[in-house]
Amino acid sequence: MNKEVELQVTCPANLNSLYFLDDFCEHSLSFIGSIKKEWICFAAHEVFINIIEATRQQYGDSHNKKLSMRISSQNNEIEIEISDEVSGIPDEILGSVRIRTFEDVLLEENSRGLMMIHHIADEWQYEADGNKGIFTLRFRGEI
Repeated sequence: MNKEVELQVTCPANLNSLYFLDDFCEHSLSFIGSIKKEWICFAAHEVFINIIEATRQQYGDSHNKKLSMRISSQNNEIEIEISDEVSGIPDEILGSVRIRTFEDVLLEENSRGLMMIHHIADEWQYEADGNKGIFTLRFRGEI
């Protein structure tokens, strides 16, 4: 996989967009030639779910907030950047994801998706700036 590709989509941050985002991710990774597309799409799906739920909690069901996803590939690395228009993930949750185990969060409603992302992605980061958040996932090697 050595294709240099960049694809981007912006859509409403609601459940109606979820299947489209999942399909866009899967088809984009197929086009790139990723052999780990199922795992990569699963990690992206967890981010989509978190953003859609956070947007609904913060703004209700009737809002015009957007979610954007950019998928890029070069030099045996795939980067997925997902941005939103919500206030962000609390620092205590972000910090705990890197030190907790699956057993710690197995029965909790929160943090399981982030825990899975932490184990699937080679690198991930989250940055919040006011009412905008950017979640970046990186996958390297045989991807």
